[in-house]
Amino acid sequence: MKKVLTALTVSFCLLGVFYTSSFAQGFKNKVELSLAGSLQAHVDDGEAIHFLNIPLRVGFFFTPGLELEAEAIVTVIDEVFSGDTEVGYILSGNLSYNVKATPLLTPFALAGYGISNTQPLVNTGILGNADFTMGVLNLGVGVKIGVGSKSAVRAEYRFQNFTAGEPYDIDFQIHTFQFGLSIFLP
Repeated sequence: MKKVLTALTVSFCLLGVFYTSSFAQGFKNKVELSLAGSLQAHVDDGEAIHFLNIPLRVGFFFTPGLELEAEAIVTVIDEVFSGDTEVGYILSGNLSYNVKATPLLTPFALAGYGISNTQPLVNTGILGNADFTMGVLNLGVGVKIGVGSKSAVRAEYRFQNFTAGEPYDIDFQIHTFQFGLSIFLP
């Protein structure tokens, strides 16, 4: 799995080096659509648990560097034993700051907050129901590499802190590495 992720990352980086584009013109008044995959890890009592997740983001650039992002993660689970289907979600609003380092390379940092009805360990709807929500703090850093005139590959590290009060008493952290593709619309 690590070899596949490394090969994909290197391939995306090479694509960014070989393409020249109008990606360098800036992002003001543009909309960014982003789809990514994330390999997440949680360590509990010395045991690491890894799993894959797919976030969808829509962002709007108010200035050439400042972006407001809405992010949704939805998981549908068919309960094997009960036959019921549950839906879990994480909905977040993030503010990111993007810095043009080179015509094709744009590092960024983000911070945001959201809500979830989802068990954070595996981002599934095991706890998912309409009566249960918890807060989610998002902090992250990453880079976008321009590919063509209206797209970029995206790689980022994300820290998420899930919290809920009584009766659940949840205070849970997840570290995520996300890789994906962004499309920029006028």
